[in-house]
Amino acid sequence: MLIAPLPKCPLCLMALTSTLGVNLSIFSIWLQPIAVALLSVSALVLFVRARRTSVYGPFLLALAAAIAMYVCKFRLDSTIGVQFSAATLFASSVWSALSARSCASVADRHCSSHLETAGGPHG
Repeated sequence: MLIAPLPKCPLCLMALTSTLGVNLSIFSIWLQPIAVALLSVSALVLFVRARRTSVYGPFLLALAAAIAMYVCKFRLDSTIGVQFSAATLFASSVWSALSARSCASVADRHCSSHLETAGGPHG
């Protein structure tokens, strides 16, 4: 509940804390664990949605993007890799939202069979 109002992007979180006067050298110690936590939250949210809709593609893409973002940022120091991973993570979120929307309207046969066994679109 405490991390809900925080930005999900580690760079955005750094910008927010710097405006509040938190020293960057102190914060850099916590950057890696906070980044892992926020990336995990992003993947977990998509996993929950994937379980509801039985469409696991967006979750798997988000998981790969989160791992790639971690590796590119903290192991390879690749700015372009971080940017590409962030764009891929965003795209997987959009894909997940669109697939959940199509499942809610029961337009997809795969989703509709899952929804019937689960007790309806909210079940």
